[in-house]
Amino acid sequence: AGAQPAALDRHGLADRSEAIHVSGHALARGVLSASGAVMAPFRPPQRPAGASATIEWERLYGERIAYLADAGADFFVLEHFSRAEAAAALIAVIKSLTDAPVLALLRREEPAPGVDGIGPTEAAEAAARLAAAGADALGLSCAEPGEGLPAVLESLAGPGLPLAVLAQG
Repeated sequence: AGAQPAALDRHGLADRSEAIHVSGHALARGVLSASGAVMAPFRPPQRPAGASATIEWERLYGERIAYLADAGADFFVLEHFSRAEAAAALIAVIKSLTDAPVLALLRREEPAPGVDGIGPTEAAEAAARLAAAGADALGLSCAEPGEGLPAVLESLAGPGLPLAVLAQG
């Protein structure tokens, strides 16, 4: 979605990536008050069925990160990541290109019969991994209230970073 390379390519705009990102940033900056901040959001890529799970994060996102960093993005947001190792890999690319803060949001889905959702143990492991990768804040996206949510948030708070929760809406 958005200005990801695959989306731009579908519309014949892949060669306009830099102009689109820089113009979008300038537009956002122009309408903000002095206290406003421009975020640079990133979601995991959608892979076609049967595609390899190996992702070359720098090749896929490095150019876009550089454009947004050069344009002065105030912070980067990784949202809807269901795997901490994927978010950690992207954080490493971001931190290699900019000093801007990174908010890493994991996607938590409520467990369904026979399917495990992210629990406190997985959240603690994810928080440690993301903090070690350089995340400046952690949280959950698409979070639905539920019995296990407070324990998951407590586990995410382990590294002592600020927390954010974006509710399912």
